[in-house]
Amino acid sequence: MGGFGFLIGFTLTLLDSGKILEFPAHFMVGCSIVLCLLSTFLISRKIKGPDSPYRTPHFVLGITILCLYLIQVFLGIGVLF
Repeated sequence: MGGFGFLIGFTLTLLDSGKILEFPAHFMVGCSIVLCLLSTFLISRKIKGPDSPYRTPHFVLGITILCLYLIQVFLGIGVLF
């Protein structure tokens, strides 16, 4: 869903202004979210049991994603004005 949201925003920006970097901060945070989501997915595939060393990086990436979404919301509200 996060990747789909990124693609929709990317498409809407292209259709509206024709410029990919119309809102550079919003775009960069969106790219960061997609990369973190992909990394989290790849790391989660390596978790095997409760003592896996991949649990901590998975947790940190999850918290990072939540923080990035919060930043993205505020940047998105700024895009509207």
